Amino acid sequence: MAKPKPSESKQVAPDPAGLKSATKGEPKRQAVLTVYPPPNEVPAEALMDAELIVRAKPVRGRWRAGRHFTREAVMIPLAALGEAERVAIAGDPELIVVLRLWQPG
Repeated sequence: MAKPKPSESKQVAPDPAGLKSATKGEPKRQAVLTVYPPPNEVPAEALMDAELIVRAKPVRGRWRAGRHFTREAVMIPLAALGEAERVAIAGDPELIVVLRLWQPG
């Protein structure tokens, strides 16, 4: 059997964005992924429950804003970070940063 070329193989990640289902007892909501900083049209109340999903590009990981990021996604509540920490994390080219917003759904 021929071995697939690296470009042909697909890896499926677990559901880091929480798109599959809500926990029992929680109201149903839908995750929306967007870039950070968010576009101006995102209402301030949508940012209250928002989270940053952060991964490092380098295999060795990356330190930024007093935290060590690896290639495994880490979810950080936006409210747990100060503005300087958010800017440092979002502005680092060695990190992959996605903003997860929750909308009623």
